[in-house]
Amino acid sequence: MVEPKIKLLGYGTDFIVPVRAYLHRSGAELYGDGEADSHFMNTLAKNSNKFKELNYAILVLWGDLNNQQKVIDVFGFSGINPWPGNPDVSTLVFRNGIYSPLEHTTCGDTLILLGKEEEYRRTTTSLENYFREPLKINLDI
Repeated sequence: MVEPKIKLLGYGTDFIVPVRAYLHRSGAELYGDGEADSHFMNTLAKNSNKFKELNYAILVLWGDLNNQQKVIDVFGFSGINPWPGNPDVSTLVFRNGIYSPLEHTTCGDTLILLGKEEEYRRTTTSLENYFREPLKINLDI
């Protein structure tokens, strides 16, 4: 069976901010077994100051095969009160765990994912409810 283009790595509220993290198939081989999870958690921990103004974040990990770099596109959301609000979105890019300002951000697959996440979020009653269960969609975008 072929892996979907994007798969959910994890979600929860036990991070610096509530997070949903996805791994894109593009360049995923740069992450070894279970390494994607630890990579995003270490990157969040080392860069916690970049997340302090956010209500929550969606992360998409992928691999830049040309430069052999592990990349995390971060989409930070704020301004969700009153719920569901119309959140402001900030973008951050990390390459091998290092913040890379002025980087291009994301691809079309991720834009589709973000749109589906936002549609789903608006059907929930609170941030806690939104993070209680992940989005249930076919991630072979």
